[in-house]
Amino acid sequence: MDSLYALRSRPAVRWSIGLLRSIHPQTRRRAAELLMQTEYSAALPDLREALAKESDDQVKETLKKTIDFLENKG
Repeated sequence: MDSLYALRSRPAVRWSIGLLRSIHPQTRRRAAELLMQTEYSAALPDLREALAKESDDQVKETLKKTIDFLENKG
């Protein structure tokens, strides 16, 4: 995920959206961070859905931060 992001790969954004559903909390958290860094507001519906289903507090905080950033970036 980080390698694709470093290359500014467009598929990295799509992978990040899919990884919001990973079984690993660290992966879900990193995916949300990368979506924020790429400013990909089209991921907002997926981020909101992930937040609604999230049980890990750290991941929830990252998801909220990402959603807030993307909603207010413009």
